[in-house]
Amino acid sequence: MYEMSPRERVIATLEFRKPDRIPKNAGFTPHVMEQFKLHTGADDPADYYGYEERYVGLQPTKVEYDFSRYLPEGLPSDTQVSEWGEANVPGDFYHFTTYLAPLASVNTVEELKAFPWPDVKADYRYEGIEDKVKSLREAGYFVIGHVGHSGWEKACYMRGIDNISCDLMNNQEFAEYLLDLFCDAHCFIARRYAEAGVDMVMLSEDMGMQDRLFMSPEMYRRWVKPRTKRVIDAARKVDPDVFIGQHHCGKVDALIPDFIEIGTNALNPIQPECMDVLDIKRRFGDALTMWGTVGAQSVIPFGTPDDVRRTVRDNIRNLGYNGGLWIAPSQIVPPETPWENIEAFFDAVEEFGGYSG
Repeated sequence: MYEMSPRERVIATLEFRKPDRIPKNAGFTPHVMEQFKLHTGADDPADYYGYEERYVGLQPTKVEYDFSRYLPEGLPSDTQVSEWGEANVPGDFYHFTTYLAPLASVNTVEELKAFPWPDVKADYRYEGIEDKVKSLREAGYFVIGHVGHSGWEKACYMRGIDNISCDLMNNQEFAEYLLDLFCDAHCFIARRYAEAGVDMVMLSEDMGMQDRLFMSPEMYRRWVKPRTKRVIDAARKVDPDVFIGQHHCGKVDALIPDFIEIGTNALNPIQPECMDVLDIKRRFGDALTMWGTVGAQSVIPFGTPDDVRRTVRDNIRNLGYNGGLWIAPSQIVPPETPWENIEAFFDAVEEFGGYSG
């Protein structure tokens, strides 16, 4: 088998054709990134390890937003506030922060209308994106446009998960307006990514907890699924062939048929601590690419290098036999991970990740 370009490799995987090699990647927490730079002398894991994908996104906003009425006074000077008003107050344990939701005390549609929403539809936010996509594709990469935290997850961050959960039951006009507002913004972003020529539009909803869904399947189908479909349809109206990826942490196997129904091609991160990866492959392995599957709560931080190698080998054999596997740690690599385990992951992908034909 000839050597594919990175882009060809991912497309073959998503189309359930055997690529020349299993595509791979891994996200690093800040402490792990420091270890990466210390041990390798490199600055970019994607270049160093040869990730097949590259990302494009919006240009930074030029607007200075005032969220003072929505956030507590006297926040530490190193608090980071996003253009949506979400505040992250640094903690004392690695990269973890205290999260403050700017809409926690907002309860009416009129108050939502008065909120300083970001200018994600401004033309300058997409300046140069077509050229960047073209350049990356010419270099052989698979290009992803990440919409960001989509409707439900965005509402959890901005409203607070307890508040938005209650809104779905007791303040439905408010919930409808808020979720539709996010959906409208994300439809616009997804459409612009498709117009720019990305290979995949990536969404993030996080419908799962460790051992259950955040809401019943019926609630998901009432509140979340139709809006996610609208975002997917917005991209596919521009490019019917654009791939769709969804990120859902936790136990979401009950919703996989819904994800497939609305047009999802790949599901990330497939946490083996939460779901039976072999069962997912058996049930959905000809319709959904599994992206992840190597436990970031278990074998990556707490196994031995041999454990990591064995898991990578077994997952490639058992989950990637017909394509359909994009292997990665099933979340961003946590700071307690020994460097030897990170080396073992990439070494094992190199050793076991080739297809003979």
